[in-house]
Amino acid sequence: MAINKVIYGGETLVDLTGDTVTADKILTGFTAHDKGGSRSQVLVNMM
Repeated sequence: MAINKVIYGGETLVDLTGDTVTADKILTGFTAHDKGGSRSQVLVNMM
């Protein structure tokens, strides 16, 4: 089970629930995580 929201002391520290990024939309050099929590880094520049 992936964790996409972290709340500590009643404060939201990380919230990825609204993310809409897909691998084909990330620019070269940027890193993102898929819904399973795996990192993916784009090697092709989409600009």
